[in-house]
Amino acid sequence: MEKISYISSLIIGAGIFQGVFQAVVLWRIKKGNQKANGFLALLLLAFSVNIAHSVFFNDIVKPNLPQLLKINEPFQFLLGPLMYFYVRQLNAPSYMLRKKDFLHFIPFLLYGILVMPVTVTCMPSNAFEYVKSNANTFTTLVWGIIFLHIAAYFALVHLQIQRYQARIKACYSEIDKLSLSWLRYFLTILSGIYFIYFILLMILLHLPNQSDFFPHLLKIVALLLSLALYGLGYRGLTQPEIFIYDSEDTLPIGEMKQIAIETSQETVPIKYEHSGLACDEAEELVHTLLTFMEEEKPYLNPELTLPELASMLEISRNRLSQVLNEKLGASFYDFVNGYRVKEVQRLMADTEYQHIKILALAFDAGFNSKATFNSIFKKVAGFTPSEYRKQLENAAISPDLTQQS
Repeated sequence: MEKISYISSLIIGAGIFQGVFQAVVLWRIKKGNQKANGFLALLLLAFSVNIAHSVFFNDIVKPNLPQLLKINEPFQFLLGPLMYFYVRQLNAPSYMLRKKDFLHFIPFLLYGILVMPVTVTCMPSNAFEYVKSNANTFTTLVWGIIFLHIAAYFALVHLQIQRYQARIKACYSEIDKLSLSWLRYFLTILSGIYFIYFILLMILLHLPNQSDFFPHLLKIVALLLSLALYGLGYRGLTQPEIFIYDSEDTLPIGEMKQIAIETSQETVPIKYEHSGLACDEAEELVHTLLTFMEEEKPYLNPELTLPELASMLEISRNRLSQVLNEKLGASFYDFVNGYRVKEVQRLMADTEYQHIKILALAFDAGFNSKATFNSIFKKVAGFTPSEYRKQLENAAISPDLTQQS
């Protein structure tokens, strides 16, 4: 049992050190999305404070520094806003903070200015005596507000992630390294940790010997947060910066209007509003695009982007994006990878390639990720790659049908 306790303490201590160390590294990095890195650094520090408080609560804080008993609580009101601004800065690297953005930090300031002095045991007052005599009720109220605050911000972060994913799909044909899917998993895990902590905390508050169990609960939470911090710090450091090109050129109309409201000081041109693309011209561009894709096969380049394809076609990015969204009803990502799937299907149906592994065919067709290939192939063809090849071998799908799928 002591060995397990030692290992867990080691992991927690390393998590605290890593959070602080990575925060310093992010602050010192002078390349990439520096604003996003700054918010992530502050987020890592906020997590480190929470973890450190949980570890040292029972042995150091409670007996020696009672005025710091609740020092971690205001930092809970920083987690949601910092996560929100981190993702929004990834979504819009050129976004400049405005005065109203600082309203997000009012709960943190209010708690620090109005609530913290009341909870400090070295400051006796009527308010302190009331809080002390109603400790369970006060703790329940505070952590209920904290939980709802974090839940609300995590919902906002999910919306920002959706916009980010839509934006990169509008520009890139390969998004594995750029995707924020990992952050969704992190948010899910973190939400689960806070939910479990809140439920167990409510239970402990009504137990007669809660002081015996509370330190163990804090240590478990600290261990879970430390493990989550490892993933957040690593992925944050390796998250590449995206080049949005012209953001108003790369999103569906409705979404672009919303972003125009959120990200501009005055106004941002709404996508396609004055593009002047006539119906005949649009049809001609569609024909040119499809012919070029069939004959030149630019999709074989795994790093193909919207600006690169527009340059090959000698048209503007705006025109190409408009054709894809309005005439073909597809994002750049789905459009290009659809051709890659068809190329794999063609190769599978060719007897000369029957001995070649499916993944090798996928790489030849322009994919550079097994997971992306399997996911998109199933979405386009309705079968997994291995199921599709098996049906081809059983002559259940003819080469003619292959070209049509």
